[in-house]
Amino acid sequence: SSALATQNRTNYGAKNPQVEVIGPITISPLPIAHRPSTSQGGDAMALSSPKKDMKDDNNDNFLDEEFLRHLPHPPLTTSAAADVIDTSASSASPPPSWKRLGATIVGDAAFDKLGNSVSLSADASTLAIGAPEHNDDMGYVKVYRIDNDGGDGVQLGQTIYGDAADNYFGDSVDITPDGTTIICGSSGFSGRPGYVRVFSLEGDIDLVTDNWKQIGQEIVGEANGDYFGRSVSISEDGKTIAVGAPNSDGNNGAHLGRVRIYCLADDGTSWEKIGQDIDGMAAGDSLGRSVSLSADGSIVAIGAPGNSNNGDYSGHVAVYRIDDEGSSWERLGQNIHGDNEDYFGYSVNLSPDGSTLAIGSPKYYGDGAGYVRVFSLSSGDDTDTFPWKQIGQDIVGFADNDRFGYSVSLSDDGRTLAVGARRGKGKNGIDSGIVRIYRMNDAEMNWIQIGDDIDGEAVFDLSGHSVSLSANGNKAAIGSPNNGDNGDYSGHVRVFRLK
Repeated sequence: SSALATQNRTNYGAKNPQVEVIGPITISPLPIAHRPSTSQGGDAMALSSPKKDMKDDNNDNFLDEEFLRHLPHPPLTTSAAADVIDTSASSASPPPSWKRLGATIVGDAAFDKLGNSVSLSADASTLAIGAPEHNDDMGYVKVYRIDNDGGDGVQLGQTIYGDAADNYFGDSVDITPDGTTIICGSSGFSGRPGYVRVFSLEGDIDLVTDNWKQIGQEIVGEANGDYFGRSVSISEDGKTIAVGAPNSDGNNGAHLGRVRIYCLADDGTSWEKIGQDIDGMAAGDSLGRSVSLSADGSIVAIGAPGNSNNGDYSGHVAVYRIDDEGSSWERLGQNIHGDNEDYFGYSVNLSPDGSTLAIGSPKYYGDGAGYVRVFSLSSGDDTDTFPWKQIGQDIVGFADNDRFGYSVSLSDDGRTLAVGARRGKGKNGIDSGIVRIYRMNDAEMNWIQIGDDIDGEAVFDLSGHSVSLSANGNKAAIGSPNNGDNGDYSGHVRVFRLK
């Protein structure tokens, strides 16, 4: 069991926020829905890319930037010698800190923006990375084997390229917990509808000479400018996927946004849509900017940061669960709202069992400090009006324009949280970016930072644009798409381990 807590938002930089403990609850296992042609499993993430001039070229009322969220994986059974880190105040050892694991992975050329999206496997041994602006925005995705003993990563299989210029292939990526299946989003921006492709590794994952083979057909958006594939999520078994199209039009207006969920047919050759389209409520909602599936693919959390039900661009997050027949998506609890100009739901991350949800709000009343809230599903009340209760305090950025909450990632148990502040001014200058990682303190029912800030390496790196935690929360991959290690905006990715 655990205790739930709520708190009014505090000013950024505030210390020791007051938390009201509501009381202990027990999270009951969610029933497994029956869906055609699927088995149970889950994993997911979502992201996107900044335009080179950082303007609103597509006139969607957002700066041309996005988010990444990575869905953590089901709990792993580990030996006593595995990554066990004592973060308690009573520990006599030095406080834990984040140390680099292996060499930095850099983009192939200038303007690749490698690290726009990242996704770690459960044990952090496999890492998928998107570089959507390579070669006139054709884009590519690479997968690496990470040496958890500290050696340099080695590319696993071939580089997967987009079909043509302006595809933005790799705008979003996600990898299954075992590292054998990936989904790649190609948002296309205004000139194309966008598409997604799913790949499976042929052969033994321990061999870097193996190839990635496409599974099923390429799934294409409905109309140019839909941004279909701007966010993606894949289940643990790789047979269920969710795809966001935040600029899609519908009966309720333009750019309301849409999410579709697909499952792999029994013969493994095609993707079939599950249930109805999930559309935004009103014009400009941008529903589908972020998506996150539960482990078994039966629950999906969806961000609509442009929704204005609680003030202009307050944003909200809606959670749905598939019915027992596998034919319809039903609301799971209330919409969770932000406040005026928060862009709440820009990033989301759902725990594998669907009981814990992290939500990023990188604007925060227009000053851009940003904040993150974490919610838990109330026991025994999962279809009534208010099952989602906040746990712990608001976690708030420390300065204006940090864009704290631009990316979020939860550990499997929902108790470790990584947050990217892609415009944070770290020790290396303006917009270098910052990632902070927190762990839930049971005694105080609040979130406490573990280790120091992980800073970007140079001015304008935008480190924290994407972030992905391992299953146990002790390793993190961080994307810095504007880094210039191999030419302007070539981008890079760094992996860290808690020591």
